[in-house]
Amino acid sequence: MVGREARARIAAASPACYRPLPAMCGIVGIWRMPSATGGTPLDPRLLDRMRDAMLHRGPDAGGSWISPEGAVGLAHRRLSIVDLSEAAGQPMANEDGSVRITYNGEIYNHATLRLDLERLGHRYRSRSDTETILHAYEEWGPACLARLHGMFAFAVWDAPRRRLWLARDRMGKKPLYFAKLGRDFVFASEIKALLLHPEARKTVCEEALWHQTSFAAAPAPLTLFEGVFKLPPSCHLTIEENGVWSFVEYWRPWQPTDHPAKDMEDYAADVRRVLKTSVERRLMSDVPFGVFLSGGVDSSANVALMSRARERPVDTFSVGFEDRAQAPHDEIHHARRVAALFKTNHHEVLVNDRSFLDFADELPWHQDEPLADPVCFPLHAVAKLARQNGTIVVQVGEGSDEIFAGYDIYQNYLRRARTYWRHFQAAPRWMQKSAAHLARSLLGARTATHVSRAAGGEPVFLSAALGFYDGEKHGLRAWPHLPPSSNLSAAAYEGENPAFAMLRRNFPEARVESLPRLEDGPHPEFLKKMIHWECRQRLGELLLMRLDKMTMAASVEGRAPFLDTELVELAMRIPSALKIAGGIGKAVLKKAVEPLLPHDLVYRRKVGFCGGSGNMLTPRILDFAEERIRADLLPRGWRRRALERLFADHRSHRGEFSFQIWTLMNLALWYRRWTPA
Repeated sequence: MVGREARARIAAASPACYRPLPAMCGIVGIWRMPSATGGTPLDPRLLDRMRDAMLHRGPDAGGSWISPEGAVGLAHRRLSIVDLSEAAGQPMANEDGSVRITYNGEIYNHATLRLDLERLGHRYRSRSDTETILHAYEEWGPACLARLHGMFAFAVWDAPRRRLWLARDRMGKKPLYFAKLGRDFVFASEIKALLLHPEARKTVCEEALWHQTSFAAAPAPLTLFEGVFKLPPSCHLTIEENGVWSFVEYWRPWQPTDHPAKDMEDYAADVRRVLKTSVERRLMSDVPFGVFLSGGVDSSANVALMSRARERPVDTFSVGFEDRAQAPHDEIHHARRVAALFKTNHHEVLVNDRSFLDFADELPWHQDEPLADPVCFPLHAVAKLARQNGTIVVQVGEGSDEIFAGYDIYQNYLRRARTYWRHFQAAPRWMQKSAAHLARSLLGARTATHVSRAAGGEPVFLSAALGFYDGEKHGLRAWPHLPPSSNLSAAAYEGENPAFAMLRRNFPEARVESLPRLEDGPHPEFLKKMIHWECRQRLGELLLMRLDKMTMAASVEGRAPFLDTELVELAMRIPSALKIAGGIGKAVLKKAVEPLLPHDLVYRRKVGFCGGSGNMLTPRILDFAEERIRADLLPRGWRRRALERLFADHRSHRGEFSFQIWTLMNLALWYRRWTPA
């Protein structure tokens, strides 16, 4: 079998460590900054309470460490995936105890790095990839991140340098939050742990709230809690003893497009080869392993490749709907077909609006901050199903639609950009401004916004999932002046589109100028720019966070082979014309998996996992949403007339505003859980 051969090759190279020791878990830490009066040492009980607030992330074990002088504390909750030896316990120290780490994730090239480090003189006490990060930091410092491939969030305490160093993986698969609370710098895998600190305040960040209603999730580094931040994907953060801190981007998905390019068949072969390797890399586990199977091309390809690499049947898990009114968006019959084709050990759960309502008040506790994506609900249901059947590790299809351009909305934006380019490219500036002004007077808010962006030279694409456009938000509530919330951001929105003000100020390292603009017109890089920004914002802060939060809520680890670094970089090099070809999205990926799956399954119409908000917002849930929005938004200054009009328009336009309502319902649930009036 392919998987067995791959493991044998690694074992031959390094018999003691052929299996990395993943540490899927929750991490937390405190650094009490020096004071002129000396101050008091950390209370170990506080550190343990913060750690155990994330028990679901690591129900198998917990550990903590406080420095001799009581200034630094690190703690860890562990979900055991491969082994639970004492030698691999966390927080972990190097040989002389001068450097310590608390770590969440797994490094897929652990064995290769171990060989390199052993040749350089480092000596191991465990089979742990945690120890590999420690030795890599000792050898290369922060530059070691260029060598780590996997999903991770970790903190390293460097005692000789009096420095705390945090890092998050390239795509943002694992979260990491931080705050300065009094004299303490604190960090954790989840915000709820930080909120246990006695200096924490549950104050809403107005800047983040503005953007959350647009992007369905607050963009990093902001969170909806004032003063609490999240480390952006592919960034690392250094905190010095004087309290100064800054983050640096160490990688971005953008890659130069291949010139000259290969043909479709050659790229498809490359994609199939790299995807196969990516799936195999993620098969290392001593606990039951499975796949979330929707019946779409991505999850089905996961099943096909895993079936080839394993000797026993693959465990597959699917979610469907009891209500037959939702049947057009229910793919469970496709999942059953794939399960039968590959003879999997198949499991299913059917959900209904009653099961959502039973879970609704629990949802914001697991999310920490609003993630206005209805997929959170069925994703949690299928994760619970996996755990109940003894499966702790699952592979998922996240990221494929972004890096290979699978969403119809990408094609819609391409058509829109071509239209605007044709009308505006040769027009004088005064005519562009007049057209924008006229559009605001005569057209709907969204169409007017697109025209204004085009005329104003702003990016014409922000996200494939937008809740409210800026012009739609002003009537919802009185938006107070947004003062600078930290040294990370300074929102001065006068005379500038707020979304772009945020992008320019908070993401200087993300090259906001690379967002798709009118002047790109029909240029093939327009699609590539959309994909790049999707990876930078929506994928890392919404889709991967919903995966992490909802699977870890059930103490299940989700692995995303489509977001392997090698596959992402390959996808970004492939010309756009091979991603959307003949009106077919993900064309090159579909060509790649043709040898693995039935042709009609590969090329059937895309539905989307559970159909989205239009499908999930049943009449019963709609009534619940209206009740919660009235109860929890109106007392906080949201305007009754605007909210009533939103529901009336939704009902009269047959669900056109479902995502906006879902966004506000999610926010109302969050208010009720975290900031009670």
